[in-house]
Amino acid sequence: MRRLILLRHAAALPTLVRGGDMERPLGEHGRIEASAAAAYLQHQGIRPQLILCSPAVRTRETARILQNTFGDDGPEIRFDPTLYQGTPERLRIAIAACPESAHCLLVVAHNPGLSELAAELNPERQGTMLTTAEFCVLDLPVAGGWAQLGPRGS
Repeated sequence: MRRLILLRHAAALPTLVRGGDMERPLGEHGRIEASAAAAYLQHQGIRPQLILCSPAVRTRETARILQNTFGDDGPEIRFDPTLYQGTPERLRIAIAACPESAHCLLVVAHNPGLSELAAELNPERQGTMLTTAEFCVLDLPVAGGWAQLGPRGS
């Protein structure tokens, strides 16, 4: 059994004049949201071994808040450019490349791909979109490693 946590980044500031969408940082509300999500996961005893993260500023900041909540031995963060505006298939490929040793994986990325992947993996989520700093915890019967979660049909 593997645990996959899909987390949409926290609330960011509007698009900046320079830098565009990739450079949007979290706003104050976003920092509060990310801290609340991290505190909830920690309180529930949900502790990822690895954070897979889009390289956008808002996702990096969200991931670092989560990492810091778990203290000095917080999970490693790996940045993957395919997660920025990634489709469900691209997200699956990135997840499939994660090490088998990470039984609990946290993915910090963007809509619509993240919500679409959540709906593929949990049909009860069909038609729902993750809001900022909202997450979906999925316990998956993936015994042989994350590679089994690769592209559909593989």
